[in-house]
Amino acid sequence: MSIRRSGKSPASVHAALALLTAAYVLSYVDRTIIALMVGPIRADLGLTDTQFSLLGGLAFAVFYSTLGVPFGWWADRGNRPRIVALGVFFWSVMTMLCGFARSFTGLFLMRVGVGVGEAALSPSAYSLIAETYPPDRVGRALSIYGTGIYLGVGLSFVLGGVLVDRLSALPPIEIGFLGEFAGWQQVFLLVGLPGLLLAPLALFVLREPRLERLSDTVGSGADGRADPSRPNIFAWLGQNRLFLIAHFLGFSALSLAFNGYLAWMAEFLLRTFAVGKSESGFAIGIIVLILGVGGMLAGGFVSDWLRQRGDLKGALTAACGGAIAMTPFAAIAPLMPSATASLLAFAPIMALSAFCFGPAVIALQLATPIDLRARTSALFLLVVNLAGIGLGGTVVAAISDFSLGADGARIGEALALAGGASALIGVPLLFLARHKMPTYE
Repeated sequence: MSIRRSGKSPASVHAALALLTAAYVLSYVDRTIIALMVGPIRADLGLTDTQFSLLGGLAFAVFYSTLGVPFGWWADRGNRPRIVALGVFFWSVMTMLCGFARSFTGLFLMRVGVGVGEAALSPSAYSLIAETYPPDRVGRALSIYGTGIYLGVGLSFVLGGVLVDRLSALPPIEIGFLGEFAGWQQVFLLVGLPGLLLAPLALFVLREPRLERLSDTVGSGADGRADPSRPNIFAWLGQNRLFLIAHFLGFSALSLAFNGYLAWMAEFLLRTFAVGKSESGFAIGIIVLILGVGGMLAGGFVSDWLRQRGDLKGALTAACGGAIAMTPFAAIAPLMPSATASLLAFAPIMALSAFCFGPAVIALQLATPIDLRARTSALFLLVVNLAGIGLGGTVVAAISDFSLGADGARIGEALALAGGASALIGVPLLFLARHKMPTYE
């Protein structure tokens, strides 16, 4: 099948994929950088671990997840390039405004704004990519987009760790009537800038496939837009509810483990082994960059390879295998006797979770009718991000604060409990999702 599913040249299709991936990278830099600033933000604003975890998790995740649903509805009907451009611009501005925060409430509200803007990206991006590439190449395309998670997280740890250490070592700077800005506030101001350049570029590089369809395309109206009444979203969700419930909850469990580690691994290394943020950030970032990106690409290629060989549920076949392999590492990584050993056990968590998350999106896109993909993706993101981003760091912090001691010294044990239990719960749910997945030739 030709790549020209919407009449566009391969070069323009690949350019669009590259831009969407770059936007995804920036989104993860902007949402993740806060994990490296636990100490200075806690000190300046007088926060507990649980309060800080709300800034890194719930403040972002609730609005990022819930607003994905109306954004998905809009994406299934409207102009997706404009939606993407608007979202990139808004979250970048809100990231910069985080640097103006002077209180927990102010920073919480700005983090909410980051979540609102980022909610616009993935429902539009998933459906654009799945609509542009043929089914036997969707896995690779979506996995390339998915590497944005690991490129963004890795860059935020590698470059952000150095940036945080250097700016934190300097005295606050004075910016005219705006007042003083501490090192952590300067970081927010700097990382929000690239998105302001990328947003207008999206309007020139991305194209809306449905506006290029002929007006007599089956299921379309006179303006070439897909008729939202056919197929019916509620009927399809009801017919496939067991698949969707198992899929959403299974990957939510893996996401909770993954995000718990991202939120607290650097702080665990500092508290337990006195590893500085620059050193731990670099090590974690390299692991995420190499093994996360590699795992994501491998998951996409294996999914396509299995489908080409007749396994129409190949994406979930791959995910089940990856989840089984990940589980023991999620339970033991923070219990190792040294920082090096903990990082060596942390590495396969990143590789295998990435291997699973690519197939999560691939399976959902291939199982969903074309005119329902953005909305179904938004529902998936609603559930998986509330569990993963919203609760991943907070569950670890709550176990640490309320069960193992409020001084935070046993954060590693909390990580092991939350990570191991979450991965163990996810495995049987993914097998059920595979069994119930609808397939189309």
